[in-house]
Amino acid sequence: MNESRAPWKFIPSPDKVKTSRGTAVTIELLDFQSSLLSSEFISKVIRKHFYPLLHPQFINSILKYVYKKGVEFFVNGEKVELKDFDSPEISKTFRVTIGKKGKRLAGFGYLAKSKQELPAELSGIGISTYGKVIKRGWDWLGILPKSTFQIYGMVEIPALSEILTTNKNDFLKDAASLKKYYRYRKAIQEAILPIFTELGEERMSFETDLKRLRPLEREIEETLRHLLKDFPELTPLVGVIRKTTKTGFVSAIETPQVEIIQEGLEKIEEGDEKKESLKEKTEKISEPGRKEAKKKKVPRLTIGFEKDSFQSNLARMVKNVIWINTFHPAYQKARKEGLEEYHILLCVAWVLSKFIEEARSPQDFVSQFLASWGSEGKSALQIFKKTEQKSA
Repeated sequence: MNESRAPWKFIPSPDKVKTSRGTAVTIELLDFQSSLLSSEFISKVIRKHFYPLLHPQFINSILKYVYKKGVEFFVNGEKVELKDFDSPEISKTFRVTIGKKGKRLAGFGYLAKSKQELPAELSGIGISTYGKVIKRGWDWLGILPKSTFQIYGMVEIPALSEILTTNKNDFLKDAASLKKYYRYRKAIQEAILPIFTELGEERMSFETDLKRLRPLEREIEETLRHLLKDFPELTPLVGVIRKTTKTGFVSAIETPQVEIIQEGLEKIEEGDEKKESLKEKTEKISEPGRKEAKKKKVPRLTIGFEKDSFQSNLARMVKNVIWINTFHPAYQKARKEGLEEYHILLCVAWVLSKFIEEARSPQDFVSQFLASWGSEGKSALQIFKKTEQKSA
């Protein structure tokens, strides 16, 4: 007997699963007064963790493609259904789409605004896949509305089931999984932001001298170009595209395009619309004898400024925009002492460090980012190797 493992043995199947696929679990409790034996408690847990499977709009909009025969829950022979207070009137529904022209349906969700503040466990947006709620709140989404405890909702993304952890309570943090997660998260943000605006949840105010900061754009571009070789999981966030040659080989990573802006989210969305129309024009076949129109380079990573007295964070990332909080005491002091450029660099590094692979160190990323910037865009690994050789 292996002392590091609990004793076990094979037992005949009780045939509780009538098909070739599925799982049946039997739990035996010594305490007959346990709440786990309460049918009301079990029904409540099912409603909480499988809410989309009980809601007709989620079934009809997206989950009918996953569960073609439908899904029903029964506790002691009684069907589990949403109660009146569990199914409030949905204020705004939205569809999540992906693809070059946003034509492929990837998910469905809703947002609602309560007249009163809700408990922390009920506020925020839940994300589910195959009808199982994975997490709730605002942290995973990267967007925080003004009325944090009044906005709530749910979004279902079936494709994210491929990157679930074993316990089904989070998503994998390896580089490949993060790329997929950020791609869908950005699509969710794009679907939700217009609704936030309708609900009066967006407020932006800006104050900075953009001309003075233009040289910083190029410095950040050069810094990111070298760092993405070591941190490829950040590629979806900064929008860098790998070019493929006619022979099928992938060439070197294109330098990221960075722009520091002063407009609000409305301007960003207008830029996205122009970008889409530009793509349609350039995709058309040019007439014989005429040169094709060159594609306009659109900024991939944007840095903006917001005065956010509701949050203590240095900065946050929404879609492909890093918003720097000008209300933060550190920003105000840095600007007063002429250190605004360095503060912006630190904010960019700090925000992006949250999105690296779980096994990597955020502190090391920030260190490499600043080292690469300080050495005029040289690879941080080359910098550290030269330093080691000199010390030797």
